[in-house]
Amino acid sequence: MKIGWIILVVFFCCCASPADPPAVSFYYWKTTVQLGDREESTLQLNSSSRLYVRYFDVGLQNGQPFPISAVLFKTIPKQHIIPVVYIKNEVVLSKSIDIPALAQRIVAYLEQINAHYGIETEELQLDCDWSLGSKANFFELLHALRQQRPWRLSCTIRLHQVKYFEKTGIPDVDYGVLMYYNMGTISANQTNSIYDRQTAATYIKRLGKYPLKLKVALPIFSWGIHLRQGKVINLLNKLQEADVYNHSDLKQSENGKFKILREGVYFGQLFAADDEIKLENVSAETLLEMATDLGQHLREKPDEIIFYDLDSTNVNHYEKEIFQKTARLFR
Repeated sequence: MKIGWIILVVFFCCCASPADPPAVSFYYWKTTVQLGDREESTLQLNSSSRLYVRYFDVGLQNGQPFPISAVLFKTIPKQHIIPVVYIKNEVVLSKSIDIPALAQRIVAYLEQINAHYGIETEELQLDCDWSLGSKANFFELLHALRQQRPWRLSCTIRLHQVKYFEKTGIPDVDYGVLMYYNMGTISANQTNSIYDRQTAATYIKRLGKYPLKLKVALPIFSWGIHLRQGKVINLLNKLQEADVYNHSDLKQSENGKFKILREGVYFGQLFAADDEIKLENVSAETLLEMATDLGQHLREKPDEIIFYDLDSTNVNHYEKEIFQKTARLFR
């Protein structure tokens, strides 16, 4: 009998594998889902079994909530799909919103999309940067969605919602996804608005006290900021260093920005002479740094790291092993 128990203990200890790194997953944030070869190979290389797909946004039209930019599936991913619905803060700030009716419409529209494409989902994630003024409505919406279906429910968590959680509250969800990016104001200064370690340090010390189970979302996107006389004009999404270096009409300044030498259309936008482009991205070294810092402050190791977002332009910027390397730092 004692030998039998010893065998069982050894068996369960071997299966538990506490040192296993978190799973690697991705957000897919295009309106049309059509995975290319690079995106498919990235999912396969990282053994990704889940894909977080933006289904639609909810905004206000004539004071009423309305779905915006519904997803179109050209191909159906092999991974388990987790629908993500982005709720604009204006919706949950509204004093006249019928929350139960909104929850019913969200579910009905989601199920309509699933039925059209033959997709089955058992989980829903809401993305909303709720504030003190919209907290009550957002939390009521989460409760109403739970009443609609017995599904797994999650939501995104911003850093300020962690730091001030006594005031911003804890959402009633199965888990949250900590969005560890978009930490600053998009501006002409030298700070990287996607990720700044000094800014992050003012928030992450509170992670050890945050009571909700968390997964972590890390950025792999980039953009260029179009500047004119020190003022932000527009964003150039997915702009990479390779796009601007050695460009005949751009010259890199001492401050690291790229000056437009002559008026023209570049990267789909009209630039005047002397306009500037400020590049913002997250290097592979920075991803590893982020993971190390988070691993030291999270209350418990996350079981999943979700990279934002799966796109050939983004993943081509990194070595193929970077996502696994990053996840392993959370052991």
